[in-house]
Amino acid sequence: MEIKVGSFNILNTSCRYHERKHLVSRAIGDMNCDFLGLQEINFQGNRDILALPHYTLKLSQLPSPMTKAEPEFRIDGNATLIKSQFPILDEAVFTYNSRLRVAQRFKCSLGSQDIWFINTHLDHLSDETRLAQVQELIEWINPILFSNIILVGDFNFIPNSEPYKLMTKYFKSAFKQCNGEEPVLTFPTGLYGPWADIDRYGAFDYVFIRGNLECIKADVVTNIGRGSLFPSDHFPISTVIRIK
Repeated sequence: MEIKVGSFNILNTSCRYHERKHLVSRAIGDMNCDFLGLQEINFQGNRDILALPHYTLKLSQLPSPMTKAEPEFRIDGNATLIKSQFPILDEAVFTYNSRLRVAQRFKCSLGSQDIWFINTHLDHLSDETRLAQVQELIEWINPILFSNIILVGDFNFIPNSEPYKLMTKYFKSAFKQCNGEEPVLTFPTGLYGPWADIDRYGAFDYVFIRGNLECIKADVVTNIGRGSLFPSDHFPISTVIRIK
């Protein structure tokens, strides 16, 4: 069996959201994922683009919203979209010790087999904090570690960093398995405007897999948007995962 899996940081309602909102919707529609992890969600402001037919929408709320000086910037948490044909058997939300980030996990039935799907967004400031969060995440999923697991998100770490090295002791990067190496970048995209974050670049977004799973296709979705207007400041990651 094969399923389409993706990860996409949609940049909440910040930075020209009303101009790019239709591009966010187009990206989600074009990927047509069975399982899609979304990060940086404004629960109220992004509500209309997440109310999709044939999907179950699950939100995971931060202990407190993340805000900035920009009035339109607000992160309430993460969102996961799961095709309605895949029943959710179990679910849980985990809050990292920093209290500023969360992870959500779902056990889903694929008919003859089950998988765990996990969506998260790690700290953006320091590798030290991200390393601690990876350790916490591994401890949290330890009871299910010998299951089929798909872990997606904006991890804010680059390949060969210490958090990446720890994560890949337990998981395989789907993109690297398919393409031999990680993408050059998933951030930034070229989106530009007031409050745009363009002071760094690299591959920060991943689909990780563990168990009897293999990636047979993986792409960075770069074909939506042009000039200074893109769906987000992150490119989505789209993969096809085979359950062996």
